[in-house]
Amino acid sequence: MLMTEKAQIEKAIQGNARAWEKLVRKHEKTIFNTSLRLTGNREDALDLTQEVFFEVYRRLPQFRHQSSFSTWVQKISYGKAIDFLRRLKPTSELKDSIMIDERTPQSQLEEREANKSILTYLSRLAPEQRLIIELKFYHDMTFQEISLEMNCSENTIKSRFYSALKKMKTKREAQNVLPKI
Repeated sequence: MLMTEKAQIEKAIQGNARAWEKLVRKHEKTIFNTSLRLTGNREDALDLTQEVFFEVYRRLPQFRHQSSFSTWVQKISYGKAIDFLRRLKPTSELKDSIMIDERTPQSQLEEREANKSILTYLSRLAPEQRLIIELKFYHDMTFQEISLEMNCSENTIKSRFYSALKKMKTKREAQNVLPKI
């Protein structure tokens, strides 16, 4: 018999290690992938993922089922990502982490190069700009939602977003590798 997520949460709160492990396994890939896109390297993404789940575990008794558990975990993840990116040095190195699909080798190579350039440009942005781009494009959040999440005005979020796009566009035009934004 499969345990519902709500039951797993309740058992994890009571100290059931197996229930906690199931919750982590269900959400760790999403949190890790988000962390990897934000930090740009595997080691930092692993550290951030660990921080997120430590915080989720610490705050688990406070979860009130007013939203889905995955939404609640993502909210904690964004908060931890903001803190983590503020601590990162802007010169951190970016490692390749490009997914390959079933297209021709030539098109895979072209997309890999374009994605590598995009990730490189993202890694050169200020941490707040990088997070805003992540939340806007990868998580389809509105400017208002991002402003609430980051505790900034909506105009500040828009300014950082468009400034980041302008920087990326300038680089694209200089190297002609990014698709038009």
